[in-house]
Amino acid sequence: MKFFINIRLILTYVYISFLKPFMNNMLIIQVNTSDISCGGAEQISWRLHDYYKKNNYESYLVVGKKNSFETTVIQILNQHVKYVQIIENCLGKKAINDKVNGKRSITQMIYDRRWFIAQTLRSILDPQLIISDIKGYEDFSYSGIWVLSSLFSNGNEIFHLHNLHARYFDLNALPFLSSQSPVIITLHDLWCFTGHCAIPLNCERWKTGCGNCPGLHLYPQILHDSSHKNWLHKKHVFESCNLYIATPSKWLMDQVGHSFLKNTAMDCRVIPNGVDTSIFYPRSKEYSRKTLGLPNSIKILLFVANGIRKNPWKDYITFKRAVELLSNKYSGKILVIGLGDNTPSLLINDIEFRFVPYLNDPSIIAQYYCAADLYVHPSNFETFSLTILEARACKIPVIASNVCAIPEQIIDGVSGFLYSPGDYQDLSEKILMLLQDSELASQFAERAYSDILSRYTVEIMAESYLSWYKEINDKREIGEKV
Repeated sequence: MKFFINIRLILTYVYISFLKPFMNNMLIIQVNTSDISCGGAEQISWRLHDYYKKNNYESYLVVGKKNSFETTVIQILNQHVKYVQIIENCLGKKAINDKVNGKRSITQMIYDRRWFIAQTLRSILDPQLIISDIKGYEDFSYSGIWVLSSLFSNGNEIFHLHNLHARYFDLNALPFLSSQSPVIITLHDLWCFTGHCAIPLNCERWKTGCGNCPGLHLYPQILHDSSHKNWLHKKHVFESCNLYIATPSKWLMDQVGHSFLKNTAMDCRVIPNGVDTSIFYPRSKEYSRKTLGLPNSIKILLFVANGIRKNPWKDYITFKRAVELLSNKYSGKILVIGLGDNTPSLLINDIEFRFVPYLNDPSIIAQYYCAADLYVHPSNFETFSLTILEARACKIPVIASNVCAIPEQIIDGVSGFLYSPGDYQDLSEKILMLLQDSELASQFAERAYSDILSRYTVEIMAESYLSWYKEINDKREIGEKV
């Protein structure tokens, strides 16, 4: 197995060296949990990677879990990856055939859960990991990340890190990596400065050191309250680094300012997320509904989120109550679509709440936006919502909860509506207002669309990062000459 891993690294190194003469004089290495995923951070790194390649930059995406066959996406070869490879080699062909034929077999179930099985085997075979899990310590024992500095080194390399949780990255490697090359971290949540959780709902203990954690169950969950020790460990690691920090919103940067990261960053910048307007763009409502098999004679409300009903960061209950009120006030027919939840539909009085499983194809998701009359985004927490950007890029009016970074995306009463969190009456009234006032809804949609094109495209986001990369490398070159 070690021989196999070394061959993989050698081939990757040869591939990188061969391509180098044909690329721009900058090497961009992004690191994230996976390449293709429903997660916002993964979508952002993938879009950046795609843009860099198309513009002739030498770009690589290094991931803890590779799902694509893209040659410039490189799998981090942590210990548990060999178990994944064994499952893929033994069961992959049959599992894929079963899936193509619509057959749900045990082979396919094992194959689909191969990453979970591999992590479980890793823990079983190393009792020390089990002890650490029981004690509530975060797991950073992933040695595959240590080869990055030697694998990618040409004097103009930039490491751009995204989510570092999800059991693939050794945080202890960060001081060494940042001492060898410039490292930017784009924060998509608060995990880097909390005792374990990515999104600390209504908790600010991370400002003073965590401990007495009220949310041990929050992702990534821990079994025992060692949140203070985890927080101290992270503080020590980050204070030993030379880092550049980016956030997609001013709100999240304000949180950084209250954390221990404020004293560790060499530079901080707010670079908003960008939406791919080649996929998410206005289409005919009639065409989109025909494509999706939806009726033209009713009003459609859309909500997009992963696991809508049980997602702790979304507010399904408030939305459901708002729809209940709406059913008593609006005389026309309404269909509510919840995209991202594989549960049976339900009737709320005479309104159908139809759930649609998560879709991998963004072009189909774009069709759902364009088929809707209104996009509703009830949320408990947002660092910078991609789905709000996508809806606005499709020129659909948006109503969203007034939490965290959402007010940076929507100007209340100008480019959409904001409602008070948890206030289902306020939400219901604003939905009703836009359903009854098509002119106001159209004005919101037009203003939002113009805002997208001027501030929130992939091109604007990518060029902002490229400009920063070049600035960092220019300073690095001057420093080396001195």
